[in-house]
Amino acid sequence: MRVGERNGCGKGMNLFSALTGRENTRYMVSDQALDNIAQALALSRQQIEAISYRPVGKDVTSQCRFFGHTISVNHLRSHQPAVCPDCLAQQQAISGLWDLRAVCACPHHGKWLIDQCPACDEPLKWNRTSVANCKCGFDLRTVQTKPAPSNVLALIALVHEMVLNDLPTLAEQSLGYPEEVRQVPLNDLLGLFRYVADVLVPAHPITQEERVDGSEAFSKQSQAAVLMARLLKAWPDELSLALADLSSSDGEDAPTVLSAKKFNACYRRVMETALEPRSLCLNVPSFFKQAMQQFRDDHCISVTGEGRYLNPSLVWRAADGQRAMKWGVCLEALGFLPGEEDNLDEVTPFQIYLQKKEERLVRVLTPRQAMLWLDCCSAHLKSLTDLRLLMPLVGGDFLKSEVADVVRSFDHVAVDRKQAGPRLGALLRLTSFKRTKSDQFGRLVRAIAKKEVGLYKQGRAPARSLSDLYVAIPELRKTGHWIWPEYFTTEPR
Repeated sequence: MRVGERNGCGKGMNLFSALTGRENTRYMVSDQALDNIAQALALSRQQIEAISYRPVGKDVTSQCRFFGHTISVNHLRSHQPAVCPDCLAQQQAISGLWDLRAVCACPHHGKWLIDQCPACDEPLKWNRTSVANCKCGFDLRTVQTKPAPSNVLALIALVHEMVLNDLPTLAEQSLGYPEEVRQVPLNDLLGLFRYVADVLVPAHPITQEERVDGSEAFSKQSQAAVLMARLLKAWPDELSLALADLSSSDGEDAPTVLSAKKFNACYRRVMETALEPRSLCLNVPSFFKQAMQQFRDDHCISVTGEGRYLNPSLVWRAADGQRAMKWGVCLEALGFLPGEEDNLDEVTPFQIYLQKKEERLVRVLTPRQAMLWLDCCSAHLKSLTDLRLLMPLVGGDFLKSEVADVVRSFDHVAVDRKQAGPRLGALLRLTSFKRTKSDQFGRLVRAIAKKEVGLYKQGRAPARSLSDLYVAIPELRKTGHWIWPEYFTTEPR
């Protein structure tokens, strides 16, 4: 554009059209056209290729080469350019990095770019008559733009560093990013920017002070830059806090626990877009995908039944910058009853909740695990809970200690069959009642507790499960607890 202007070609695109026979710059030119441009500008082919967007593969609308990097063409501003007025005033030159949608500010001058003319309110065009002037004639070098936040400038400096393989302008801030962020391919970082712009920005409106003048697209891009800079500056805690906003209730008391259905309703789009293999955001960095999965795992309390999740909106940033929650919320979420000494309003680090959850996994059994421990079926388990011999935690899980106590309590009332005298063939395993409904098993357990029916075990070794305990068939018939047809004279098989 500048070469065309200085050689009297009128609009900047006139020179391009004269050299290439095309009026559209979109996604690149042929090899012959590139040679024509190199010859006209007295540059080598290598120098031209370094600053041109060459297509990758046959599909020119898919990927291109950008300063030696392969990126998606979706990351480029192909229709409406953005410029830095201060750079135009100093150099009257356009930076190729401004063509990236993620570059919304100039790290050299610390200000936002512009993509609209403040005089005519029209979008800037590639085919304007001058590098420094709008099509209406307004001098863009005179525009005073807002200062950009330091975090945004650090992010843009990081992009500059990755594109140019050079040190950023704000070295001390950019170098503060985690190594996992600094080492991702450029296309992945730009893919993350696209994800933030398309998925997270709609759920996180910025303040009026942070809002930037410009087109709707540029406003969205600047919001994405603000949010992405915030996320990466305090990675990964800031992501969890940003995602917490998606589960907050409007003016209502937030529930401590969300069902899996409610949690997925809040997070399906943000999770699936980042994690699904067929998502449009395939090039979202792996470190971001891992953090999203970790967010889900951190808040998942139990997968039993319909599943239970800690409500992320109950977690906030404490004075030390770390995530925190109330102690009462921690106890309620994990299903533990508070003691008299517990201060339920005490601010508790989120890390303590994670530790308590790990302890809970060691101390707790799912219903299926409890059945394996007891060597019984679901009907038995239901009956034991109905009789309050087992007290499930919130969500349906059981404490391991209570499950073990059930077997010990039965073992305590059981006697050795040799001492009691019933023949081996007259004994029936307690778990043989799995063929009936749980209420029948419950009636039998009540009868055992009232000593209406005796309970026996083979030998004097402690019983390890309900299958190690027996009742006598004659006693069952006598007390009316025999439920099988008369032709059963021994234990049903």
